[in-house]
Amino acid sequence: MPDFSFFSFLDHAHRFVESPPTSWQFASLPGLPNEESFLENPPTNFLDLIAQVHDLAGLYWEKEKFGSLPTEDELIAHYVMPFLCKSGWPVENIAIKWRHVDVTVFRALPRRPENCHFIIEAKRLGSGSGVEGAFGASKRLPQESRYCA
Repeated sequence: MPDFSFFSFLDHAHRFVESPPTSWQFASLPGLPNEESFLENPPTNFLDLIAQVHDLAGLYWEKEKFGSLPTEDELIAHYVMPFLCKSGWPVENIAIKWRHVDVTVFRALPRRPENCHFIIEAKRLGSGSGVEGAFGASKRLPQESRYCA
């Protein structure tokens, strides 16, 4: 078995980084796409949900009215479930806290990993993990066969 010391590994890594082509190390990144404009005419079946979102979103931050920010479960109940139902998903295909995933949507029954269509990882407003934490968990969970195949 070859002897790979720290110094031989470091030497290999250094030679790899310095080997051609090296232009990628200094190339400019492509520009970001233009930001999409707001949807001017949302589907009519979403109008009441949009109004509810506008009403609740501002109130959540008023401590004298709400006391504390809503939990993940409250956000799922007020936003995620209504959105999924209005998008046409039957409630029996939507699982909450299935195998410790916030929301799992199945393309068909029975509720098994091979029928998992997508997952939603909710985060509490004001939590330190925010979108980045949800994104990391959402990327990790489907790779584990007990969640989605």
